Amino acid sequence: MTLLDDFRSTFDPDLVIPMVDDHGVRCLSIKETGAKASFRELRIIRVPDNCFGVRLDFDSPKHLNRLTHFTNKSIPGLCCRPDGVVFQVFERNVKACLVELKSSKPSEAEARAQLEAGEVFIRYIEGIYKMLRTEVAPLDQISVKKRVFFPGPVSKAPVGGRSRP
Repeated sequence: MTLLDDFRSTFDPDLVIPMVDDHGVRCLSIKETGAKASFRELRIIRVPDNCFGVRLDFDSPKHLNRLTHFTNKSIPGLCCRPDGVVFQVFERNVKACLVELKSSKPSEAEARAQLEAGEVFIRYIEGIYKMLRTEVAPLDQISVKKRVFFPGPVSKAPVGGRSRP
């Protein structure tokens, strides 16, 4: 089994973001479902085959508070999380990009707290995977990037980090 297949299988299938084929172009959409959200969707196009996304911010009775089940919800910032994460899996390493969608009047402190909480979650997943699954598909490390997206003009950026001619 490859690291991509095994690593993806560690996440609840209901939270893995399905890839969409848009006229032969592989796409991934991270959606904001909050009632006050003015930025509803980030659509990533030309997603490489070694990538997948996971929703971290969700409103589902089945998944409600699973990430923060054991923490005190009255402490500001302790129970926050970003909207999602996009993983790019290589032979023995994983790149993770935490994604937070913000409205036109974002709070920098809130976005920072959400992204930091997301990195804590990634480190937890990394530790659990190395402890339980490394014999199936070895994992050396997960590197993390954090990105906040605001509504506005569409810009194009490659997922894999290389510019297209």
